[in-house]
Amino acid sequence: MTKEVSLYFDLSRFIAAFLVMVYHFSYERFSGGLYPMYFGHEAVIVFFILSGYVISFVADTKEDNFKSYFISRFSRLYSVVLPVLVLIPVFDIVGQYIDSSLYVGKTADSYYIIRLIANLTFSQEFWMFSFRYLSDGPLWSLGYEFWYYVLFGFSIFLKGKKKYIILTLTTLLIGPKILLLLPVWLFGVWIYGFHKNNSLDKSIARIIFFIIPIAFLYCFTYYNEINQFIYSIIGDDIKSKLGFSAGFITDYITGFFVGLHILSVKYINIVSLNKMLGGGRKVIRFFANSSFSIYLFHFPIFLFFAALLNHNPNSILDIIILFSITLASCLALAQVTENKKHIYKKYITILWEKVESRIKK
Repeated sequence: MTKEVSLYFDLSRFIAAFLVMVYHFSYERFSGGLYPMYFGHEAVIVFFILSGYVISFVADTKEDNFKSYFISRFSRLYSVVLPVLVLIPVFDIVGQYIDSSLYVGKTADSYYIIRLIANLTFSQEFWMFSFRYLSDGPLWSLGYEFWYYVLFGFSIFLKGKKKYIILTLTTLLIGPKILLLLPVWLFGVWIYGFHKNNSLDKSIARIIFFIIPIAFLYCFTYYNEINQFIYSIIGDDIKSKLGFSAGFITDYITGFFVGLHILSVKYINIVSLNKMLGGGRKVIRFFANSSFSIYLFHFPIFLFFAALLNHNPNSILDIIILFSITLASCLALAQVTENKKHIYKKYITILWEKVESRIKK
């Protein structure tokens, strides 16, 4: 992966996380309905495409065996998920004690132990279930992404009949909701393979790079109509059961556009972008390396500080303060979560090897 493509990926990761954050901040309880915001769900689709590409890259170039691949995946996810599962109850309990009205409709705390176990094991979106963890709605996507890692890992590291048996059992375990968005993730895998084995004319790549955002924005204006048409055929009762996969057709469209944009990047010669940003590359990398924490922590922290500061959503000053202090908190948390994943990797490796040695005995 060239420096320029890596920079594009870093920018994309941060922008996607930031879009989700801004989308949630547009809720009336935070910004008084001051501005309408879209693309929250679409930003998650960007994550899926990037994830498919990056996981293919690391499996091909670094983590080329079952053990290293899965240890790296567990380390990456649990470095943020474990702190989230510990800290969110604290934020929510204190926040609701101060102002419970802020949390109406935005938290789920019944059957807490079940929700905790489901999110700890990434089983929160199996079949038609959806076990939201307190106020942290964004955790839903990890219930998809983790199983894409698992299916991909099994497909490339297992051999023979055992591979197909385990893949079949895994798909039966996770259910249709998660599988519906798997093609989006796999498109990222395909793009990596295309980059590795093919070339594309620079002029064509540049046309794709600049036309795709315009084409996406045009199609996006028809997303509601597309989804309404789909469910007029298959029924709204199915829509209610699909949860975050309900807009799967428009998610495929989003994934197609995002994927083509990523595909074009390698061939358009964006060395000038790297030179233009210069020292700013370190800043971009800093924010990109905090994107996972921004994504998972921002909403509970919005609620927490809104309660703690007696937030007035109709005050511009309050709006600026709430957004700034939340972003700063997420960046600070990233320094002890995802940026410390090597510590998690160390202990997960020790645990893996202990289990491995017991199995061999």
